[in-house]
Amino acid sequence: MFLPLRQEIAHLDTNALREAAKRDALGALVLSCKVLFALCKSARSESPQGARVLEVMASLLGAQAGQQPQVSPVDMMVAEMKGMADIFFRMQASCYNKCIASVKEEKLSVGEMSCVDRCVNKFMDVHSKVGAELQAFQAQQAQAPASTE
Repeated sequence: MFLPLRQEIAHLDTNALREAAKRDALGALVLSCKVLFALCKSARSESPQGARVLEVMASLLGAQAGQQPQVSPVDMMVAEMKGMADIFFRMQASCYNKCIASVKEEKLSVGEMSCVDRCVNKFMDVHSKVGAELQAFQAQQAQAPASTE
């Protein structure tokens, strides 16, 4: 389902991206693009490739060149909730596949419970560390252009 969309994104073809988004009905993609566009815009990427990505994202969102699309707080909350739900489902699937060999009994065994507990803790630790690193990187990127001006 997503392979044609990924191939079209790699080529940065605006019309193909717009059509793929309509075809696959990815409302979450639009919200994610809005948030990503705002983050990229705040980082003030000066590379030609970064400028092209911003241009494509802006055109996907219906913004004119050089104009940042408006992202409402509700849209950002919905995108965040969808992201958290996605993380929960990925964690659940990952830990279930690693820890639950078969469902033979009504309750989890002691080994399965401890495995699930460790798996969830590791997943959440990694998620929070990656989030902290991403925030630190974004803060560093936001300060870098401000210090050069």
